[in-house]
Order: sequence, then C-alpha cells, then structure tokens
Amino acid sequence: MIDRIARNCLGEKLRQLAVGTITNVQFEEDHVRSKADLAIREIAENLAWPYCDDTREHRLTGKNALLDGHRKDFARAVLFLKSSCEYQWPSRTGLIGWSGRIRRIFGSKSQQADRDAGDVRFWPFLSEEDYRKALRDHPYLVGNVQKG
Repeated sequence: MIDRIARNCLGEKLRQLAVGTITNVQFEEDHVRSKADLAIREIAENLAWPYCDDTREHRLTGKNALLDGHRKDFARAVLFLKSSCEYQWPSRTGLIGWSGRIRRIFGSKSQQADRDAGDVRFWPFLSEEDYRKALRDHPYLVGNVQKG
C-alpha cells in the first residue's frame, strides 16, 4: 500500500538532506514512519541512515557531500516516493536486513537473491521499465516539458 503523506514527507526530507539544507540530526528528529508502506522504512534505513553519523551533527556538504553516484541514488529514491509504484523488494531492514548484510559481507547467496528480485541498478524501483515510466510521469516535470 502507498502512504502518500509519508512518501511526500520522506521525499522532501531526502531532498533536503542530500543538498545540505538540513542536518543529519534534523533528518533523524523528524523521522518519517508508516506502518502501511514498506518503502518508507526501507529507503530511510538503507539509503539515508548510513549518512547520518550519530556522533556529530553535520550537513551533506563539503567533505561530507554525496558523491555523484550517491546523489543519483537519492534522486531516484525521491522519484520513487513521488511515483505510484509499490515497493516490491525483499525487506533489508531490521533483523532480516542485518542478517542479510552480514551474509553479503561474507559472500553468501543474498546478492544473487537481490539480483533475482529485480534490477539493483534501479532500486528502489524493481525494474528499468518502472523507473523509465516514473521519469515520463515525473511530478516535477508534468506540464513543463516542451515537445519539439
């Protein structure tokens, strides 16, 4: 199920975190939750929280700025949150997620399981097709794109 209010809120907070208009502490203080939409927890825990250092407050600017590939990951997650796509990946958070991370560190079959679930290059979208459709229907561009 899609929790539109939570998705909109997390999408905006991810944008603010990625460009440095809010700090890691501000991101964590206003933690977005949803019991209905798995995408909220999965994206927050797997994408944003690794950049939220618990030992100090900082912005993702300067030496802490996201690298280009990571900025693209954040942008793709925001696009996903604005889309009508259901989150279909296996859970990577909580105890299940931690055990999966441990297995990945030691080279188990969980990486293959991720590849079998969908195209990891387009996470949190399941496939390139879903990603391309969301780009065509992008909420920030609808009505603003000139056709030539």
